[in-house]
Amino acid sequence: MSNDKGTVLVVDDHIQSVELLECILQDNGYKYISVYSAEEAWEILRERKEDIKVILLDRMMPGMSGTDLLKLIRDDEQLEEIQVILQTALARDIDIAEGTDAGANKYVSKPYDEKLLLSMLNACIKEYDKIHRLKEMARK
Repeated sequence: MSNDKGTVLVVDDHIQSVELLECILQDNGYKYISVYSAEEAWEILRERKEDIKVILLDRMMPGMSGTDLLKLIRDDEQLEEIQVILQTALARDIDIAEGTDAGANKYVSKPYDEKLLLSMLNACIKEYDKIHRLKEMARK
């Protein structure tokens, strides 16, 4: 199994949320790229898809929403391995169902519980690595 944690793409329109996530990621040895809109995230994904294992994606943003970006990601075969943790202040059952229906691998509500977030992140990286290994084996 790979020890490479890979790169986490942080997507949130609130600078305080981005800074908090950057601190958590940095303190735990993760590489990350931060952007402030779904449109910027889409550009990064098109350019650097091979670097990104997990996206911490805010659900509600001006312009393209996180859910809209998630649907684009799930419709793109080149991005399907990437794990997505949808993060939002919306934590009703219906909100969680909409996020998972759109293709979120995990769902975390704000404010963050750091241990829970890191647990989800580690699980997503393991899942990404497993899927990536299986695809590599299938190509051989």
